[in-house]
Amino acid sequence: MLYILHGPEEFLRAEAIRALRSQLGDPSSADINTTTLDARRLSLAELINAAEAMPFLGGARLVVVAGLLGRLQGKTGKPTKADYQFCDALAAYLPQLSPTTWLVFDEDQVISDPHPILRVAHELKPKASVQLFARLNEAQLRQWLSQRAHLKGGALGADAVDALVGAGESDLRLLDQEVEKLIMYAAGRTVTAADVQRLTHGARSANVFVMVDALGQRNGRKAIEQFHALVDDGEPAGRLLFMIARQFRMILQAKDLSERRASSGDMMRALGAPKFLADKIEAQSRHFSMTQLEQIYQRLLETDQSIKTGQADPLLAVDVLMAEIASRRTAPPEPSRRSR
Repeated sequence: MLYILHGPEEFLRAEAIRALRSQLGDPSSADINTTTLDARRLSLAELINAAEAMPFLGGARLVVVAGLLGRLQGKTGKPTKADYQFCDALAAYLPQLSPTTWLVFDEDQVISDPHPILRVAHELKPKASVQLFARLNEAQLRQWLSQRAHLKGGALGADAVDALVGAGESDLRLLDQEVEKLIMYAAGRTVTAADVQRLTHGARSANVFVMVDALGQRNGRKAIEQFHALVDDGEPAGRLLFMIARQFRMILQAKDLSERRASSGDMMRALGAPKFLADKIEAQSRHFSMTQLEQIYQRLLETDQSIKTGQADPLLAVDVLMAEIASRRTAPPEPSRRSR
């Protein structure tokens, strides 16, 4: 059986591979009958040798190859002569794949339809499966969070789901850990937004998002109040400064991409975020001009350095910085980018 698992949602691809491993029997049998290959230095002979190996004590053998199809299509869509020959030979071999071998191509990028191996997989169905793991949109993320909680024996209230989504965290692996922690803390009751606020790092990220929004709207008082609320809740001022700098770095990226009229897909890839989150970051970028963002980022770096070298009190330095950012003359509101 041939599997092509492709797309940027690494956690979902890993879950699919884990589900296949679970069908190989107990953990010791699964370990013996699983081979993982790194495509960077993989030869066709090594791949075929792994695929032709007989499973231990019958059943099936799982062979996972990470990144091979991306390598074969080339960084610019133009493979080398050697990779072209590799791809051609692999396409000829796959119809002969042993029925006891489950060969998985695990790809962290979307493999486009013209790819020869993808065409072979379509021709081999139902003896082949192609699964795309794209970034989740907001509705899908909400559903996924509720399902993960159910799988772990708990439940998230609607307000808790809102809080987790509002935090702006898009890494499903981290979110899965947060859900597990929340369910253990709730101990049988439904998880609430208050629990999310109390326990998760993501909730603090969401408050940083609100803080940056306030700065963009020249509401320094609200931004500073939010900052002190987080400090009172136990978050170190230095870490909050790091989170603010990270947010402004993404805003600066979004501003640059927007001015170059990058597509939504390019924006999502550059920011490493799903569309709904990338849209929020781009909306924040419209509060500032490019010059202002460059100056703000430079001041963030200077403030960080002054705190680390002991030249400034962390609380006072961040207060002054936020007041300075909020008092700047911001760019007039910019229209949303046209959909592409």
